Amino acid sequence: MIYLMFVAIAACSTIAILLFTSRMGVVDPGEKIKIYKKANDDTVPFQGKKLILITMICFVIATILQISLYKNTGVVNFIKLFVLYIIVTAAAITDFKRKIIPNALIVFGLLVRFGIYVYEIFSKADTKSILTNDLIGLAIGFGILAVVSFITKGSVGFGDAKLFGIIGIMSGSFCTYSTLLASLILSMIISLIGLARKKIGRKDSIPFGPCIAAGYVIVLLLTSY
Repeated sequence: MIYLMFVAIAACSTIAILLFTSRMGVVDPGEKIKIYKKANDDTVPFQGKKLILITMICFVIATILQISLYKNTGVVNFIKLFVLYIIVTAAAITDFKRKIIPNALIVFGLLVRFGIYVYEIFSKADTKSILTNDLIGLAIGFGILAVVSFITKGSVGFGDAKLFGIIGIMSGSFCTYSTLLASLILSMIISLIGLARKKIGRKDSIPFGPCIAAGYVIVLLLTSY
């Protein structure tokens, strides 16, 4: 019964991701859903077979993540980490096409985390240690990338720093550090492959959002919480 619930949640989360990214104009589910596009926007949304593949990948990952989290963590942490999966996945798809991290996802993450903080306070959880861990995660994620973004004059987007800030307060210090490390390694590998195949130049940048999402999923699957 519990696994049927996971499948249902995976389906709902995948639909939510597709609805949000369709509003951002990066996926085109069909004529019944209006996609957002600016007048001079030449973004070509995912559609057809590519969209079906993305949908299947999101659904499968969501199901596997729930099973892993169910076996390794409590209910509150399960909710935080799975909601965070939805946020980073929607950010990754949008960033891949438009090279932006939507502020709406950041605000949504802040609201969810605030609501969980309220619950943790009233449930008499160890809020002091939780808050300390989250602030360390925020410093690691947002702090480091914000400094790098400033030094490199935007080579690393400030949106990536804000997304890592949400990862920091939602998942804590260890997950944030691990995700940052995994994301950087994935980004380096993709860049090297792109350079070797002459798909990108030395001065070109690649969207960091997909690397963040992939790194986060890898960390969750390889680590118990």
